[in-house]
Amino acid sequence: MTKLQTPKNKAGRPTKNRANGAEKIKKAALYEFARGGYQGTSISQIAETAGVARPLIQHHFSGKEDLWKKAVSENYEEFIDSLKIAKENFIEDDSEKNILLLSETLVKFASENPFLIRIITDETRQNSYRATWIRKRYLLPVHNFATSLIESMMSKSSKKKINITQANLIPVIFGALNFPFIDSDTISDVYSVDVYSKKYIQEHTNIIFKLIKTLLIN
Repeated sequence: MTKLQTPKNKAGRPTKNRANGAEKIKKAALYEFARGGYQGTSISQIAETAGVARPLIQHHFSGKEDLWKKAVSENYEEFIDSLKIAKENFIEDDSEKNILLLSETLVKFASENPFLIRIITDETRQNSYRATWIRKRYLLPVHNFATSLIESMMSKSSKKKINITQANLIPVIFGALNFPFIDSDTISDVYSVDVYSKKYIQEHTNIIFKLIKTLLIN
């Protein structure tokens, strides 16, 4: 199995000194599911990565699927909460600042949760029953929320009458947002950069900001 490049501060491979109990297990599970896929990951591997005994996992979770769902849910709910907070801090009639805040929120989450993004990409590509669960529980609500934000911005834009469908717009934004963290190893090898460095994340935030601004308000 491949070794994944990881962020320095949050989503890296768990160690014995990090979060205790169920939280440490969920962090280890995200790492292993992102690395080996659902079918290629065992409870024993997760226990080894978490530095805990297998019975402790069985104590906290009813099985591998339960652990997978709870690990994915916790991270996705954080994402939805961060979008809601961003919206609450939007400034009336200042679309540019609002787009910057949204861009910062999106890039921060993507850079801190690459394993979640890789898991979702892998599952949806295979169109597994877990992908159906993700779509209904999280992807659709996120899409609806993002659509409401974009429609609000476009209603104040000179571009509001041009023909940009949500089916084109949102995949373009999220594709550009997530790709560096889905395949950070390739980008690191090809361009000799660390996608988790402060400099890269700031540059990526600026690019996402300019992309959304160009599409919506310029």
